[in-house]
Amino acid sequence: MRIIVSATAVEITYGYPNVYFNHFETIILFADDYYSTITGQYHEGEVNAAGAIVLAWRSFLSGFSDLADGRNLAIHEMAHALRLTNIVDNEEYDFIDR
Repeated sequence: MRIIVSATAVEITYGYPNVYFNHFETIILFADDYYSTITGQYHEGEVNAAGAIVLAWRSFLSGFSDLADGRNLAIHEMAHALRLTNIVDNEEYDFIDR
């Protein structure tokens, strides 16, 4: 699990030197969709400004099962993490060329 999640982070950051998602201290994996008490809904994944990436493992894996359907939770959530990394004031701030 660690290797696949890490590989997805590398895939989305490939070509950006010195971007390591330092803002994110926690990655939480649930077996399946999880209930958010904040939204009152079930989620497959989320990235939050508090420094957590949350993923439903079943949905994470299913994103790699059909490479042509345009749905990949792992890439989707890592893209959110990349965007948040770019706007959170830290050593990796503002690396995306506007």
